[in-house]
Amino acid sequence: MILIAYPGGFAPSNRKTPLRDQEIFSESKDATVLILAPKKGPDEQASRPQGLPWNAPPTAAPNGPNPEAIAMKPSLLAFVQAFVQSGASDRVDAAMQFYAPNVKYYDKGVVDGEFIRKDLTDFRRRWLRRKYKLLSDPVARAGPRPDEYVVTYRAGFVLGDRSDEVRGASDVTLVVQDNDGTYSILAIEQSVENSGQN
Repeated sequence: MILIAYPGGFAPSNRKTPLRDQEIFSESKDATVLILAPKKGPDEQASRPQGLPWNAPPTAAPNGPNPEAIAMKPSLLAFVQAFVQSGASDRVDAAMQFYAPNVKYYDKGVVDGEFIRKDLTDFRRRWLRRKYKLLSDPVARAGPRPDEYVVTYRAGFVLGDRSDEVRGASDVTLVVQDNDGTYSILAIEQSVENSGQN
């Protein structure tokens, strides 16, 4: 399902056929597109390469991380950019829609949507003001499976509450599944550099 966020609100699409890259761009010229990928069944787990656990960490490709960058699809780039910006939204659903039903979530292991929703809600309560900005162009590499990408990028952030403000940057690694042009995050890791409080 495609959910398009216009300035006046959200407009869900009830299309049964997948949207292609150009259709997404033409339908969402002045909007943020949130893409929901269909839930995968248990048989998907069995199709992963032998020895590679489902929702393995981003660097767990069979022969180690693939150093070769590949061309970034415009729709994948738009997905990553929208994901980064969703962190500034007060609406948890704005961020939830990027995640698969089960995600290798930072250092927490594989968690479900309920865990992620609580974590995002708690983070928003702690940091009332949040700004994020890409500091580098996202780079895509082939993932552990043919329909997966490992995407890395560097993002700057400013987090504030009523009395404190923290600035820093983080290096983020995502494993993103491509289901014919719709995407979902299977795994996320980051290393954070805080530049201190103001």
